[in-house]
Amino acid sequence: MAKVGILAIQGDFKNHEYWFQKNGLKTTLIKECWPKNIDALVLPGGESSVMLKYLANKKSFSLTLINEIKNGLPVFATCAGLIILSSKIEKSTIQPFKILNIEIRRNGYGSQYFSGKKKIFLKDKRVYINSIFLRAPRILNAGNNIEVLGLVDKEPVLIKQKNILATTFHPEISNNLEILNYFERIL
Repeated sequence: MAKVGILAIQGDFKNHEYWFQKNGLKTTLIKECWPKNIDALVLPGGESSVMLKYLANKKSFSLTLINEIKNGLPVFATCAGLIILSSKIEKSTIQPFKILNIEIRRNGYGSQYFSGKKKIFLKDKRVYINSIFLRAPRILNAGNNIEVLGLVDKEPVLIKQKNILATTFHPEISNNLEILNYFERIL
């Protein structure tokens, strides 16, 4: 059984922990020390600027995290996790990790007031699912190596790049097992 490490410095890590455990996966929360025995990593939603500032102050930890991802560790990034991994954040001085070949806009769908459910079209299954968008980022540009798996109004919201599955929304809140199934396929 795969063991999933969940970055637990801030944000929605407890919902991810509950969601993965409920669906039969072992989890471990990661705060400052890199665990030796994880098969996958979750970068949860939360406040991306707080998370990036924290990680900037933990250089050794951040370098290990980046190297593990670049060396093929399966990653599931939601909302702020997607922002952290992006190549560019529109109108921001904060530097993301530049791993995902995307440019994003923070709060791309509007403030907290505009948060809520949206219908996501899953391209390969040709079905719609509902999920929760909370101050969600918007993907402005996606590079050639980005596979778009899900759309809202013809805009990418669920993407894959090699070993990384990333969402602009929060499937762990709405308990979308379809999204968990996508992730389990890259484990």
